[in-house]
Amino acid sequence: MSPRVIVPLTLFCIAGSAADGGAYFAFSTFVMQGLQRLPVDAAVTAMQQIDLTAVNPWFALALFGTGLASLALATQVIRKQPGRSSMLTAVALYLLSLAVTFGCNVPLNNTLASADAHAANAAQTWAAFYNVWMLWNHTRTILALASTVFFAIALARYEQGETA
Repeated sequence: MSPRVIVPLTLFCIAGSAADGGAYFAFSTFVMQGLQRLPVDAAVTAMQQIDLTAVNPWFALALFGTGLASLALATQVIRKQPGRSSMLTAVALYLLSLAVTFGCNVPLNNTLASADAHAANAAQTWAAFYNVWMLWNHTRTILALASTVFFAIALARYEQGETA
């Protein structure tokens, strides 16, 4: 793959992983705490609405576009391209962030989507959701942001012609 493709794809992955990590970071640092301050029925309803609006082309582009671009890059750097180890680390970290998203956070969101915000057990439902969801959100935040750093390192090494 030529530099005309590797460089823009890597820049796209830097932007995509940073955007994803930033969104997750916002939830970890203030969005969920804000929801936690609401009455339980309002918190559940708000999170249900957030989850509905998260399904949109822009967020899908950031998630899936970055995933596909990273896989394309990985197939190229395996052939001893400069920045190979950093690129493979970046790709692995980003794909792990997607695995956590779709293996942990999305199923929790789907469970919450079917919850009745006004049910007698809504407080227990929210508490169980919140604690587990936050653990996995912190995890995917770290993974996505770390992948951003490694994509940037890989690009710098590629530009310098380093093979490590």
